[in-house]
Amino acid sequence: MLLAAACGGTTSTTSSAGGASPKQFTYLTNAENTTIKTELAALAKTSCAAADKALPLTVDTVPQTNLQVPVRREVRRPAL
Repeated sequence: MLLAAACGGTTSTTSSAGGASPKQFTYLTNAENTTIKTELAALAKTSCAAADKALPLTVDTVPQTNLQVPVRREVRRPAL
């Protein structure tokens, strides 16, 4: 459902950050998940072609291990 709504947004003349207008739409995902990247690319070529032309899609990937936060576990000794 989220993918179907991806190209149906509204148009704004100002940037929310107050800077220059964006030149591309960048999406960051883990490298192991190829499904979302494939679906977004397919939408960019079909039903979202006009939106992709206005703000081209760029999908950046990073390995899953770089996205996970290490969990620290403490071992507590019983009081004497």
